[in-house]
Amino acid sequence: MISPSAFYNAGHTFDFPKCHPNTRVAILERLKNWLVGNVDPNASILWLYGAAGSGKSCISRSVAEWCQEQGLLLASFFFFRSDSSRNSVKLFIPTLAYNVTQTVPGARSIIDHALCSDPHIFSKTIDIQMHHLLFGPLTRLALHMSSVTSNPPAPQYMPETHFSPTIGLPYVFIIDGLDECLDQAEQRAIIRLFTSILPKNVGWKILIASRPEQAIRTSFDAFVPMSLSSRIALSNEYDSDEDIRRFFHDKFVEIKATHFRKDFIPVEWPCPFHIAQLVRKSSGQFIYAATVIRYVSFDYDSPVDRLRSILDNGSMIHRTPGEHPFFDLDSLYMHILQMASERLASVENVSLITALSILFHDILFFIHYLWETPKEMFCSILHLDNEHVDSILAELSSIISLSKDKIVPYHASLGDFLFDRSRAGSFWVDKALLLSDIACYCVSLSG
Repeated sequence: MISPSAFYNAGHTFDFPKCHPNTRVAILERLKNWLVGNVDPNASILWLYGAAGSGKSCISRSVAEWCQEQGLLLASFFFFRSDSSRNSVKLFIPTLAYNVTQTVPGARSIIDHALCSDPHIFSKTIDIQMHHLLFGPLTRLALHMSSVTSNPPAPQYMPETHFSPTIGLPYVFIIDGLDECLDQAEQRAIIRLFTSILPKNVGWKILIASRPEQAIRTSFDAFVPMSLSSRIALSNEYDSDEDIRRFFHDKFVEIKATHFRKDFIPVEWPCPFHIAQLVRKSSGQFIYAATVIRYVSFDYDSPVDRLRSILDNGSMIHRTPGEHPFFDLDSLYMHILQMASERLASVENVSLITALSILFHDILFFIHYLWETPKEMFCSILHLDNEHVDSILAELSSIISLSKDKIVPYHASLGDFLFDRSRAGSFWVDKALLLSDIACYCVSLSG
C-alpha cells in the first residue's frame, strides 16, 4: 500500500501548486545549482526551512517537476498533517519504493523480489525497509550498469567531476513538509535514516523542506554533519516581496479578465498603493497572498468590495515579525470568519464547521461509518439543513477546499490559528473538547 496523494504531481486541489511564473527565481536557481553540483558539491542533504505559508511546498514541487524533466528525480514524498496516508512514516518507504520503480528501469523486478523474499518487510523498521527496498536495489542496479559499460552515461546536468556508484541513475530525493509528520520521533528517524546513508557515498541528493521546528532543528544539529549538508532559511536569505508583488499583479489582471462581474471592475483597479499594502501585509508569506486572491475572486460577489473589506480590516500599524509574526495572516483569517458569521448569524456554526474541516482526517472512521459525505456530517452534528451548510461552506471557500467525499483546509496555518485561543479570539475552538464531543455523539448514534 502506498500514498498516491504524497506524489509531487498528485494534483489535489487543497495543495498549493508549483511556483507562480517568474517568482522564486533566485531560490530555484540556487537549488538547481546545488542539485547538479555547482554549489556546495559535498552537501548531500539540504534543509530548506521557513515559516508556515512562506512557499516551501511550492518551491519543492517546482524543483521536483524540474528534476523529473531532467531525469534526476528518484523519488519524492509530500507530508500533510490532515491526510492520514501521509502524516506518518507508515507509507513513507513503500511510496518512495514505488516512485523508484517508475523512475529507474529495472528496479521493479529487484524490489518485487525483495518483497517476495520478506512479505512482512513493511512491519519492520524504516531502516530495514530503506536497505532492502531502496539502497540495496539501487546499488545492485548501479553495479550492473558499471559491469555492462566502462563509461556509464551521466545525467544531462551532472558535472563530470561528480563521482557516484549510482552514476547514470536518477539521484534526487525530495521530502517536503517533514514537520507535517505528526510524530516527532518519526521526524527524527527520517533525518537519521538519510544521514546514515551518507558515508556509503551513494551520490544521492536529499532535499528536505519544513518549518524550523525545534525537533527537526535539533535532529539536524545532532545527526547531520555540517560538511555534508547545507541549510537555506527562506525568511532570511531570500526576500520574497517582489515575487509576491508580481503574483498579486498577475492574479488581479486575471480577475479583471475572467471574473463574472468583470464589466464592473475599474481598469486601474487595484491601485499600486493597495498592492503595496497587500505585499506588506503578506510579510513574506505566500499563504496570505494566495488566500487574498481566493477570497477576492469569489464568483458571487464584487472583487472590488471584497478587496476593500480586506484593506479596511485590522490595524495598518507596522508590526515586526518578532512582535507578532502572523498578525496579518490572523487578521485575514479573522476577517473571513467574521464575514461568514455576520452573513449567516452564527459565530459558533462557522467556527465548528471550520474546525471539523481541519479535523476531517482525525474523525474519518466515524464519517465513513455514519455518513456518506462531509456535508451530511455537518448537518447531523450541528443540526443544520443542507442549504445552511452550503452557505457557510461557500463563504469559507477561500480557506477550505471541499469535494464530494473530502474536505480540508488549504493550509495548516488555519488550524494553528483556530486552535490557539490567543489568536482566534471568539472563533477559538477547544480541539480536545470537540474531538471528545464528536466521539460521544457518534457513539450515541451507532448505539
